[in-house]
Amino acid sequence: MKENKKLMLSAKILWAIILLNLLSVVAYVLAPVVLSSLLGVDVNSMETTPYSGIGPRSIQSGINELNNMVSQLIAVIIFVLVILGNITYLVALLLSLFEIVKSRKAGGWKALWILACILLGWIGVLLYAYRGRNSL
Repeated sequence: MKENKKLMLSAKILWAIILLNLLSVVAYVLAPVVLSSLLGVDVNSMETTPYSGIGPRSIQSGINELNNMVSQLIAVIIFVLVILGNITYLVALLLSLFEIVKSRKAGGWKALWILACILLGWIGVLLYAYRGRNSL
């Protein structure tokens, strides 16, 4: 079958977004650990109430606020990546379904690939993009 460049591009973008999502979740989990090692203070054991005075408690309050800001920033990045991943998945799904329906081969393979793409989600679309296109 002739290679559908749009489908392959969307499959590659989908892979990249999935990997970025995994990396951002790891970064979200490791952010307090990294901040603790960089600053030399355990950010998980600090008070969460802000302190408006001066001195060591003020520094601890600032470190805690920095930890919260970094965690919130990473959470926003994860949210944006999930949205981009869903949009890319929908584009790849539609391209896959259109290509399956348009193929010349009849029989159960079309139905099998349509079900795989719909039921398995992005895994089914990626399987079709890289393996299933040769069977149709």
